Amino acid sequence: MASFEIGSMHAFIIVCNQKEEVEKEIGKLLDRLEAKRLDFSLEKIADVRNLSSFTKLKTDKRTAIVVRKLENSTIEALNAFLKILEEPQENLFFILTTNDEASLPATTISRCSVIHTKHKKDSSGSEIAKEFLKGSIGQKFQTIEKIKKKDEAVIFIEQLILEFHGMLVTGEAQSNFANLIKEANITLLNLKANGNVGLQLSRFVVTSI
Repeated sequence: MASFEIGSMHAFIIVCNQKEEVEKEIGKLLDRLEAKRLDFSLEKIADVRNLSSFTKLKTDKRTAIVVRKLENSTIEALNAFLKILEEPQENLFFILTTNDEASLPATTISRCSVIHTKHKKDSSGSEIAKEFLKGSIGQKFQTIEKIKKKDEAVIFIEQLILEFHGMLVTGEAQSNFANLIKEANITLLNLKANGNVGLQLSRFVVTSI
């Protein structure tokens, strides 16, 4: 689990595609927070309004709002939810889960302590991503030339996006950070839509310079 100080954080997001592991992590957080659990859905804007009505009520008991599969939420719902995250109550916490961190807005991720489980992380993909970020333009092209298959390309871009989000949280963001995230997400969508691997990766390198 990622390290964090419970006392300073009010929102946590668990990144995992294994249901049992997600529940274990939720349980660990509930224990550390010493909070009771309340489950909410946030798929539509109406769900956010319901949650907002609840969060406006003052509570003396430590309470954790659990929202599963945040990737199923609409952009409108996520944008509305952001305001709730920005104005936390002292005794109110949020435990969010997703199996697709790359689909979530960076603004949402930045307001949470991100917890990756061992099932979600791909060490080889992560190493290639780090090599890419540190390299020169020529080295970046050398890196993508090693990637031939669609699945490998998708993992590579997803790991880049995870690295970008991590940089945002730790304050290591580069000056072109917003453009990098934008272009990485466009590339990911194109790859998943069966775009040519070499063409899409080359386009990403050129547009993210």
